[in-house]
Amino acid sequence: MKTLTLFLAFLFPLTLLADSFFIGPVSGEIANISNDQGTTSGKEIKSTYRALIKNTLESQGETVTQNKKGADWELSPSILKLGNSFIMSLLKKKNGKVVFAEKLKATTLTDADVVTDRLVLAVVNEEAASKGQTVDKVTQAETRGTSVKTKAQKQFFFGFGPGAQTAIKGAGQGFYYTLGYLWGLDHQVSLRLNLEGVSAKDTEARMFIVGIGTNYYFNRKKHAPYVLGMLTYGSATADIKNDPTCTFWCSNVSESGFGLSAGGGMHFYRTSSVNFAVEASYNQGFYEVASENPGSYGVKIKILW
Repeated sequence: MKTLTLFLAFLFPLTLLADSFFIGPVSGEIANISNDQGTTSGKEIKSTYRALIKNTLESQGETVTQNKKGADWELSPSILKLGNSFIMSLLKKKNGKVVFAEKLKATTLTDADVVTDRLVLAVVNEEAASKGQTVDKVTQAETRGTSVKTKAQKQFFFGFGPGAQTAIKGAGQGFYYTLGYLWGLDHQVSLRLNLEGVSAKDTEARMFIVGIGTNYYFNRKKHAPYVLGMLTYGSATADIKNDPTCTFWCSNVSESGFGLSAGGGMHFYRTSSVNFAVEASYNQGFYEVASENPGSYGVKIKILW
């Protein structure tokens, strides 16, 4: 007898472990849908949705019962038409109380089987429907979501102001200029690509920088403070020939390499298509020019459009 019991348990494991589900009526107002193949009534759409739920449950080894009181779980489906799409929802209840709920969008009725499979598995396992995405169960809405992106706001900018080089022969105060692009990834983060240059007033020392990095805004207001950080590649020239220590013929020395920039500023009238900012930044090169690591700093007024 014990051997027979073990054999039956091995032979019918799904039956012994399966839960029973009662599927309630599908709620929601659905109008008739007309297409090239004809007209599909709202009643038919609801009936198909309920049948798909039943098929998915049975394919997973679960039991579907017509006895609500004797079921382990009750499922309450609903469907809502939103434009040309359908919002399909499913509630899992125990003794009349909702224990889990999930919904997915079906772009067309042909997407309904995939959406229903994902919904049922999500509700039965009580996990997000996104975790049930597999290569053969991707909805059209999700496919579209991987190709349709938020349009980034693009702005060209130009700025200038006082600046200076540091740790380079001939370094001194001079003119600082910058130009580039700013892409708004969201309301508080922007990607920036810019060129910067600074030249000493009375010497031939100069520094030129190409940088890529981000601006982070501390709020979403019209006037917002921000900080910046960039990875840079620069070129610096040391004024050797005008150095007092040069006793014979000398020539300027130029080198290039990577560096980092950091700074901050205040961006005014961000809500306008044309706006401006005041910015201060410092760049440190990680390469040597005449045995020194060059740097530069400046304060700029920037115009953006």
